[in-house]
Amino acid sequence: MLKSILLSTQPYNLIDSCDATRDGRKAWKMLKSYYEGEDNVDSTIQENLSRIRNLFYDGESPKFNFNRFVGIQMECYKRLRDVGYRNGKGVDDATMCTDLVSSILASAQLEVALSLARNKGTLASDYERLVQFFKAEIDAKNRRTKMFGRGRGREIPALTANPHNGPTGDKGNKKGEAEVGVKTRMVRPF
Repeated sequence: MLKSILLSTQPYNLIDSCDATRDGRKAWKMLKSYYEGEDNVDSTIQENLSRIRNLFYDGESPKFNFNRFVGIQMECYKRLRDVGYRNGKGVDDATMCTDLVSSILASAQLEVALSLARNKGTLASDYERLVQFFKAEIDAKNRRTKMFGRGRGREIPALTANPHNGPTGDKGNKKGEAEVGVKTRMVRPF
């Protein structure tokens, strides 16, 4: 049964030696040892802890947003719990909250929300509540950004005299008057 399920996959090579003896129990033990053995558990723990420590949120973008950031963190915490990290308890809420707060970079522009999260005792120990708090703050920031049009400038006309068509001379108009040109420049609201 294992052979037919794993045909043309990498795990098939692990159990190929059991094919001649048709020893399914030995094949199962080999797979279990390889994928759930002590070495694999240790490497899974280190890989996921490293991934959590090296994951940062620096603001919303089309390819990476806060929901994706939290999803990756939660996936890592689930894997840690599944391999028996801390006797199967996984990472505690206080550590998860610390990881979340320390992973939000200054470029995300959430300084006030970060200060509130650090000072409120309930947010420092309840991961789900902290995630909801940051989601609400990011949504409010996005609404403000859309409302004020951050990133889009307004065009403001500026009156400038055209130096090539002045009253003094060679390129002046028929009446000798200076032409006034209108230039526009981009001005950011903030």
